[in-house]
Amino acid sequence: MAAKHGLEGLTKVVALEAAAHGVTADCVNPAYVRTQLVEGQLAV
Repeated sequence: MAAKHGLEGLTKVVALEAAAHGVTADCVNPAYVRTQLVEGQLAV
């Protein structure tokens, strides 16, 4: 989760900094991997 948040935060900063130059930024995060740790975080 922290890595995804880092990617999203970086994308927001890049988007804000580059907007003045007509540049846009997109972020594509991979889906979660269903592990025992993730199972406890999923809504039933």
